[in-house]
Amino acid sequence: IRSMSDADALDMLLSMQPDAQDTIDIKNPRRVARALELLMSGMPSLDCLRKKRDLGLDFLTLGITYPQEVLRIRIEDRLERRFKAGMIEEIAGLLKSGVPRERLESLGLEYRWITKFVCGDMAFMDMRDKLFTEICRFAKRQMTWFRKYCNVVWIDNEEQAFRLVSDFLEAGDAN
Repeated sequence: IRSMSDADALDMLLSMQPDAQDTIDIKNPRRVARALELLMSGMPSLDCLRKKRDLGLDFLTLGITYPQEVLRIRIEDRLERRFKAGMIEEIAGLLKSGVPRERLESLGLEYRWITKFVCGDMAFMDMRDKLFTEICRFAKRQMTWFRKYCNVVWIDNEEQAFRLVSDFLEAGDAN
């Protein structure tokens, strides 16, 4: 599987399970390869990856919502802290030590865009603006995913969180 091209792996996966896109992200070569490995190892279908498993645990999942502008400010602040903490220097050092550019770019948004800057493909402000935009888009996709797939109780503030957790824990003591 690892020696196949991404396109060939996807073709093979879709021939084995035509509705694979309903279960995994078929645009992600790593997930396509893993799905193929599972199917080739005897898993009858990828459908079981989505089935909920009862682990015998009670849990509460909270998600906090922020107004769009507050979220953008928080993202920008976090990005600036990452720059100040030395992420650019970290990536430059990794490249200098021999870590392939392609590997760094595969590690996520920050690594991808900072690597492009360190390698001279773009100016700092262009990289920073593009990275900020991509992180905002990613945050929006995360919210969509959590709303669609997870049993999340959405809250607006810490007080709600404390009340819900307290109620949850008290109800657990009664059982």
